[in-house]
Amino acid sequence: MLWTLALAGCAWIDERAFRDVLACAEDPSCGETDTDVPELCYVDLDGDNFGGEASGHVVPCPDDTIAIPGDCDDTRPEVHPGAPELCNGEDDDCSGSADETGVVSIGAQTFGGDLEAAIEAGGGPIHVCAGSYVGPFVLASDVDIIGFADPILGRPVLGPVLVTAAALDVHLESLILDGRGVHRSLDSTSPGLALVDVDLVNGSGTYGAGAWLRSLSVTTMEGGAVRGNVASEDGGGIHANNAWLTIDGTVFEGNVAGGAGGGLSVDSDQGVVAIEDAAFVGNVAERGGGIQYNRAGLLQLARTELVANEAPDGAAIAVIRGNSRIEACTIHENVGGEALLFDQAGAEHTLVGGTVYGHPVGAQVRQGVFRSEATVDWSGTPDNEDDVTAFLGGLARYDVEDELASCGAFVCNTIVGCVCAN
Repeated sequence: MLWTLALAGCAWIDERAFRDVLACAEDPSCGETDTDVPELCYVDLDGDNFGGEASGHVVPCPDDTIAIPGDCDDTRPEVHPGAPELCNGEDDDCSGSADETGVVSIGAQTFGGDLEAAIEAGGGPIHVCAGSYVGPFVLASDVDIIGFADPILGRPVLGPVLVTAAALDVHLESLILDGRGVHRSLDSTSPGLALVDVDLVNGSGTYGAGAWLRSLSVTTMEGGAVRGNVASEDGGGIHANNAWLTIDGTVFEGNVAGGAGGGLSVDSDQGVVAIEDAAFVGNVAERGGGIQYNRAGLLQLARTELVANEAPDGAAIAVIRGNSRIEACTIHENVGGEALLFDQAGAEHTLVGGTVYGHPVGAQVRQGVFRSEATVDWSGTPDNEDDVTAFLGGLARYDVEDELASCGAFVCNTIVGCVCAN
């Protein structure tokens, strides 16, 4: 052992201890006590390498535990910090909220905001979260597209949308299809299109600005609305041409047609149109402010409200060809000509209950058979005498409460007017 004599102070000093003192002078942490807390382990039940609850162990971690915390759902391996956010209403990346605006996904696969890529990929229902998606989007195969609404932003807005005849089964739900004032919102030749809580808005086109349904297409509508669409010809809201159409609970409002059918125009030799629990409000056209029906078939209308629509002919409804059955409907204060216009020889038109009031003329029957199977309330029509009219040179008028009620049915034509069918 080496010893060194230090003359200053006459003390013996250990040389190695002296070197340690010099080293500590250069290292500020020298001599501090190690107080680091042992690293904890967290239970990892789903094997995604992120733990949920603390396990009570410390590193090294035993099986089924890990030293990385933060898993907000330890039963699902696709949910963990840093995971891709899916459009499913859940917090997939454990950020504390479902950050899904502008997100499109199929199952556990995310497409960011690329709806077109998701449509091309297929393979399952496409979930679309709130945001704006600019098309056009072409649906040429079977697909479900389901929107997730945001409490503030509402439903996702996309469009325009074209559904081809090759798409045999298409389901669109909780969406807003927007023509953006340039295109029709929806164009379909699909034999199996279902719209559930879908709005058709801001469409523009010659026929069917909100939607043009054609070429033997079959469409069902449940809920939703058709609003603010403008067609230069027929069908401000929807134009159905050689199509089958079922409407349940849909609102048609504020649509405009330069021709016929402000809310809805039906024009073909095939198909059936059935409407129930719907509303046509404030639509405008030259004929059939709310609805024009021009088809060899039957218009079935039940429990539907037609209010404040406007047209010189058939302010609420114009049936130019085909038969009609109008049951328990509320037809109030439409503007222009008669509320109801019927004009085809041999066609049969039946009113079953409901109310018709607030018009100069309740119904005008130019041709066809007109009957009532239950009492219709015409009490709001001025003088209660101009309820049903028919052309006979001038206008021959019939009081519904007296003549129609006692007769049951009138047969009308442009030569002799209306005569009792009994």
